[in-house]
Amino acid sequence: MRRASSRSPGDRLRVVMVSESYDVWGAERSLLSLAPLLDRHGVTPVLLAPSRSLLTTKWRERGLEWHAVDLPIHRGIRSSLDSSRTASARPSRPLILLTRESSVVARSSVRLSRAIGRIGADVVHSNSLWGHVETVLAGRLTGVPVVVELHDLVAPGLGRRLLGMATRARLPLAQELAGRREWR
Repeated sequence: MRRASSRSPGDRLRVVMVSESYDVWGAERSLLSLAPLLDRHGVTPVLLAPSRSLLTTKWRERGLEWHAVDLPIHRGIRSSLDSSRTASARPSRPLILLTRESSVVARSSVRLSRAIGRIGADVVHSNSLWGHVETVLAGRLTGVPVVVELHDLVAPGLGRRLLGMATRARLPLAQELAGRREWR
């Protein structure tokens, strides 16, 4: 895997943009808008997304590089009293919900880290709320810096605390990169 610090002066920076979305909403539109701007500034945007997503289709129509990653589906950590997403969950079993979601995050982190290493990312850009935690963990596993772009508001509670921990986990690397001459 290439690291930003080992790039030759003529090499283009490779930013792998991770999205778990199967559709195109606001966050995905921002990726589609950002890609040509990055390209014009010498940065190669690479999409890492589900193989059968509308986002992947639109990305490919623009002739941009993409790689498929099919990840397990998140069910969340809220009980059926808190969210319609987990209507079959029993509200009295929060530990089961957290355990199940932790398993999804762990499997996704491993899949993402393998894909990130295979692609040769210099930086990873996480664009999906459902994928921020595993993308940050994959960044830790590969040693590749991660930028988390928050598009969503997260209700107070455990989910917001977990997301907050994930976004702060990469700050030292972000500060290190910001100080490098190649980022100026």
